[in-house]
Amino acid sequence: MLIWNTQTPNSVQIQGVLNQETLLTLLPLKEQIKGLEGKVDVDVSALEQVDSAGLALLLELKEQAQQKNIELSYVGTTEALEKLKLLYNVDQLIK
Repeated sequence: MLIWNTQTPNSVQIQGVLNQETLLTLLPLKEQIKGLEGKVDVDVSALEQVDSAGLALLLELKEQAQQKNIELSYVGTTEALEKLKLLYNVDQLIK
């Protein structure tokens, strides 16, 4: 199961399992980010599991934000997510 909720207007938390089966849950978040400005923090500390499809979605969210001149940061990355970032050599792209 995957849940996301807005903490503040420019802060979002993602909780649960982010994988190929659950990533469609975040499509509304993609739309929400399009309407934001400035700096956005996405708290991923409550993610229990992330697979390569989930990592790809996190990269896509970051790219989408950059296109809109939004500074999107992932905070609270877990050890498992850090290992996945290194495995796919995207550790500099997801911060």
